[in-house]
Amino acid sequence: MGRDTARDLGPVTFRRLDRRVRVPSFYATDPYGFGRDSTIRFFVPGQVDVVSARIAAVQHELVLGWRESGDPSARVLGDLFGFSKQTWSRTVLGQRFAGETLLAALVTANAALTWSGPPTDRPGR
Repeated sequence: MGRDTARDLGPVTFRRLDRRVRVPSFYATDPYGFGRDSTIRFFVPGQVDVVSARIAAVQHELVLGWRESGDPSARVLGDLFGFSKQTWSRTVLGQRFAGETLLAALVTANAALTWSGPPTDRPGR
């Protein structure tokens, strides 16, 4: 698919693909501590949606890591990855599940905490 072909497809429309009914903070023992309190635990009411609870716990850990340093800022991440500040706010508060783009931003923000640059003594170079 060339560049001209992609342009001819028309405007991009977004659909809500995530059909989950509950938000990530629902699975936390303290919904208001989502992304802020490292001591909260996650549970699955009635063992109905174990996968969503696990995803919520991972999202919580990623948000905690980003909040720990606050760098890069939400605005910088939004500019880099192309999402709005409202979407970011709802995601870090546990009011929505992070999609691929926001998960990539959170992983990048957490990687920035530990990344010290490329190795200087790579064998074979």
